[in-house]
Amino acid sequence: MFSINLYPEYDAHHALFRALCIRERFQRLPVPLYRIIDYYFLNPFDLHSIRMPGGKHKKLSKEFEHLRPYKRAVEPASLAIHMWQFQQAALHILARRSFVSTAALSNEVVNFSDEAVPSEFQRELAVELKTKGDVLDFLGEFVSRYPLSGPDGLKDRSGLLDYRYDVKSNATAA
Repeated sequence: MFSINLYPEYDAHHALFRALCIRERFQRLPVPLYRIIDYYFLNPFDLHSIRMPGGKHKKLSKEFEHLRPYKRAVEPASLAIHMWQFQQAALHILARRSFVSTAALSNEVVNFSDEAVPSEFQRELAVELKTKGDVLDFLGEFVSRYPLSGPDGLKDRSGLLDYRYDVKSNATAA
């Protein structure tokens, strides 16, 4: 029996494409941070739910409201959990093709290489980055302001990943 998937959240090929887009802005990310960035890159209309001062994220969220699915039956935190298996598959495919360091990935770090993207993807990447480049720029600012773990960290502020059992650290995410 065949299954047709119409949701990019549950599509490893779409996750692979998003990873190549994220690679254009970020070089090295802890896996949990990669998951947060990927979630908001796919769902920029949910940026308003990030707990932080200022209104830039709310303005960006409204700008991408037209991308919101008509009806989403899953809460953002649950969706982030469900997306992980597809994100993981994409990262392993990229590691096999030398776009991501296998050694770093085994240590829960996404370390993108400088491997050239095939020419057939470059045009699509350019279009996507032109459309959502502001989202990646905002996420770059967001991750540089707060630590990844602990209360008041990126996991907590996004509400996407559990932070309660994190080892306490004062290191910043990026």
